[in-house]
Amino acid sequence: MKKVLTIAGSDSGAGAGIQADLKTISSLGLYGTTAITAITAQNTLGVQRVDFVSATSVKAQIQSILQDIGADAIKIGMLGHEEIIEVVAETLLDYSSIPVVLDPVMVATSGDELTKSSATNSLIKNLFPLARLVTPNIYEASKITNTIIKSRNDIKEACIKISLLGAKNILLKGGDFKSEEATDLFFESENKTFETFTSVKIQTKNTHGTGCSLSSAIASYLAMGKTLVESVRLAKDYLFSAIKDAQEQKVGQGRGPVSHFWKNNFILAFFLFLSLSNQATEKFSKKSWNSIHSLYEKIYHHPFNQQLAQGSLDKKKFAFYKAQDAYYLHHYSKVLSLLASKMDNPKEMQEVLRFAGSVFSEDLSKTKIDIKDITPGNFAYTNFLLKTAALSTKEEIAAAVFPCFIIYGKLAEDLKKISVEDNPFQSWIDLYSSKKFAKDIEIMGAILDRLYQMANKETQKKMEDAYILSSHLELAFWEDSFTGKKLLDF
Repeated sequence: MKKVLTIAGSDSGAGAGIQADLKTISSLGLYGTTAITAITAQNTLGVQRVDFVSATSVKAQIQSILQDIGADAIKIGMLGHEEIIEVVAETLLDYSSIPVVLDPVMVATSGDELTKSSATNSLIKNLFPLARLVTPNIYEASKITNTIIKSRNDIKEACIKISLLGAKNILLKGGDFKSEEATDLFFESENKTFETFTSVKIQTKNTHGTGCSLSSAIASYLAMGKTLVESVRLAKDYLFSAIKDAQEQKVGQGRGPVSHFWKNNFILAFFLFLSLSNQATEKFSKKSWNSIHSLYEKIYHHPFNQQLAQGSLDKKKFAFYKAQDAYYLHHYSKVLSLLASKMDNPKEMQEVLRFAGSVFSEDLSKTKIDIKDITPGNFAYTNFLLKTAALSTKEEIAAAVFPCFIIYGKLAEDLKKISVEDNPFQSWIDLYSSKKFAKDIEIMGAILDRLYQMANKETQKKMEDAYILSSHLELAFWEDSFTGKKLLDF
């Protein structure tokens, strides 16, 4: 079993420090051990007291762990003062093969100082050369470099300055900037290369312990054998999900912690879903299909589809439809990709990404269409899906994309029953009436049902509305494809 040693202070509120480290390490499936450097009286409102452990005790803890249990990576957090810093550096010299992630903790999220000002030089001198990665935030980088950081360019310059102080690699965390994105800058000193890691900034006050959690996640991935850049990327993804999952949770009166065990929440949600699914309540996919039955009948009996089944459809009309479909599916695949990016369940994310990659076939990708030839129905449909994907929740997006699945599958199944022999359009009918497509409908329907079951009443209503509107736009798509109406005809 892979092991990570965290050398850091204790947070009695359990949102940061070794408590956050152990939660992170455990949630990623590794074994966490500790060497405690300080005991803090701390909660979500701030730090009320700090008592440092003796340097002798810190050394004994580190030696006790490394001489018996060992470590595949080490994370260093709050050390506090020079004596502890020096003893940690001295002890780790005998274990130089173990990768070290140094989070130079100086100030808590609340603004309380956690490291004595006089200790900064000792930290730089003794530990920067030993660390595989140093992870300061904006405030810590300013203190280390004795400069004010106000811009992205200042961040780059700070990384270079920190590297000149002995740090091999730097991840300067820019999440404290007031912007819509959280951008961290990675700098590799040896090759003098930069890499940017950007994610959407989640608007929440529950960010206590983010620095501790990120650094211990990086250490955990290094322990698993990942490269440094890969470890940073995976740790960023982990922390993003932990913050997102904690958006609405209420712990204390101030800055609450992140949700370290967000992956476990998905497992609990899955079993809850299975429990709910076995109840007598009607599934959304079935209920919503019943609500558009009369609309589907109009699509089925539409001259385009009846002539398609009889093989009598004008081939120019079919070619016009295929061009419209190419435009639609090009955007539809983008919408599915955006839906996948918002999915919380990794397995469902993979399935939706698979759909996104498969709906736009190589044959369709060769079909070109000028924007002036798009039908009004097609334009309205694609715009509705794109707007929903950009501005709405995953629940609404899933409800908006599903009618295309179910209507095409049901239509092809019904048309196959009346299709004539040697039908020139048989390949289209066979594609959407295939067992593979039926399985995809089943999978997407199950995803939709789970999202509906977990949603509140307001979101459920939005899902119902999105489903019905998409279904009406399906009919408009068929109608305009048959009549040949073009957007610029109006």
